[in-house]
Amino acid sequence: MASGAIKPATDWILTKIADFLAFFRLTPNILTVTGVFLNAGVAYLLVEGRFFLGGWVYLAVSLTDMLDGILARKHNLASTFGAFLDSVMDRFGDSVIFLGLLLHYGIVRNVPCMMITAIALAGALITSYTRARAECIIPKCKVGFMERPERVILLAIGLVFNRVPICLLLMAVSSLITIVDRFVYTHRQLAEGARKTAPGDGH
Repeated sequence: MASGAIKPATDWILTKIADFLAFFRLTPNILTVTGVFLNAGVAYLLVEGRFFLGGWVYLAVSLTDMLDGILARKHNLASTFGAFLDSVMDRFGDSVIFLGLLLHYGIVRNVPCMMITAIALAGALITSYTRARAECIIPKCKVGFMERPERVILLAIGLVFNRVPICLLLMAVSSLITIVDRFVYTHRQLAEGARKTAPGDGH
């Protein structure tokens, strides 16, 4: 989630935090599951309409997504199940944040914002699903822009600067473009694979 200019500094800080957590025998899976409950706390702030505070807390909570991976790699705790758990918990984390916004807009009776939030949530989930499903039939499908790190940053910006609807709209449109891009890429990869495995014409 960090840009190239600040990535070394953030990696160093996160590595030190990961070492501190490892000292207390915390595992990556514990961090992964804890992140969902922390996101539920963020969702509560959003339901109350405390967007500025919620945005900053959301950014801080999202660090757990980076910490569990760093902890797993550095301390040789990575596992196939851990990767599966991380992906599933990320979807829970996304859902609870968007549901917090949906409840807030429902309480204040802002139907247009409710619709935009619902579309953004659907886009986020389908974006992740298209990649997961595509990678069952092709090696990789990481094309597109609007993945979880971008969604976190965009939504946090919207919350902090009180521009949530426009950020959700950008997220929804970008997610749709990413989904279409992954459909096209997967179809192209399958077609190329079929051509490579097709029998020759005998000449």
